[in-house]
Order: sequence, then C-alpha cells, then structure tokens
Amino acid sequence: MRGLSVGRSSRGCLVGVGLAVLLVTCVPTPSSAVRPLPALPITFVVGRIEGRAIVDDAWIDAQVEMANRVYHPHGLAFVRAGRRALLRPAVVRSTADRDALAREAERGVINAFVVEHLGDAADPDDAIGGRHWRARGRQYVIVARECWRDTLAHEIGHFLGHRGHSDVIGNLMSYLRVLPVSRLTDAQASAMRRAARRYLRTGELRAGARGATRSPRRQIV
Repeated sequence: MRGLSVGRSSRGCLVGVGLAVLLVTCVPTPSSAVRPLPALPITFVVGRIEGRAIVDDAWIDAQVEMANRVYHPHGLAFVRAGRRALLRPAVVRSTADRDALAREAERGVINAFVVEHLGDAADPDDAIGGRHWRARGRQYVIVARECWRDTLAHEIGHFLGHRGHSDVIGNLMSYLRVLPVSRLTDAQASAMRRAARRYLRTGELRAGARGATRSPRRQIV
C-alpha cells in the first residue's frame, strides 16, 4: 500500500495526491436514486508512429473503465463506439494543430484523439496529459499516450460543460486527483447530466443503451 500517490494531470501532468486510505476506496455508492441516461459513445482516433498505433485496445479499455467508475454512481456511462487511425501526425504542438483535428471529428460521438505528444499552448515543448477543445463548430477531447487513467474522464467532464477546475483534492475536475478513483460532487454531476441530455436531444451525441451504467470492475491494474 502506498502512502502518497502523485501523478500527472491533464494540464500540467500532475494527477493525484492521496492518502493511503483513499487509495483503497471502492466505487462510490449513489447517495440517491439516479435514473441512468443512455450510454454516451466514444470514438477513439489513435495516432500512429512509423505505421504502428501508439496505444492498444487495453489502453483504451482502461480509460473507458476508469471513466465509468467515476460517473457510474451519477447515472452516466460511456461505451466505446469505435476506433480508427488518426490521419494527421501524432504530435500536437500548437493551437493550429488542435484546430486541425476537427476535420477528423465524427458526428454523434465524443471524439477522443490519442496522440504521442500534446503541447501546452504557452510552451509547445511542455507536454500535457489532455485537453478539451473546440474548433470549427465541433468539440472533442485530446489525450496523450502517457496520460493518467483518469485523464479521459477529466476531459469528458469539460466536454459535459464543466468550466475551470476544482481546488478540492480528490475531485475529478481538480488538478490534484486521488488514485484509484476521483469523485464528482452531486452538483457537478447534475450539471453534466443536463449537458448530456441536451446533447442527446440535439443530436450532438447519439444514444447508446439505456441502463448501461453497470457497476464497473472493482480493480484497475
């Protein structure tokens, strides 16, 4: 058992600070009955280096699994809708590079672009773990290969309307997140459900299976 865990976040590559007792926390139980929404689809667009994909299916499944661990108690779930190769280079340094990904974004899903290097806007050589981005009337998330397992979950929170970052250690929308599972407040989750309903209603996201918020597996290795 580790006493202190520090990882990389989706911005400055700092992910989590937690006490040992928090590291063995199980998936939280909903405080009240929440009617689950249809699962939201994620399509992964994976970068390639020298013709080979930079991540495998296990990496993708771990990111989706972690997202479901966090969001499941709040009636939100995600399913992998597809995987395809990124046509552009797998190095995203500038804001123009981020904008260009919009051309490869698919309608009706959360597009998750997986890249080898994601540069900070202020310093492209400074690698960050993830970013929610809007361009050309689309929104999508970008995650780096060496991001932490809750980075996709964090960026999905921004996709679902959360602005800024929490200053509470252990909150999913903070730069300081506990491992293995960070949490959302009821207020955060309620706002994200509203955004999800709006996206489903307008067609920005297509509905998956209702009731797909099964309890995720207990362990992430």
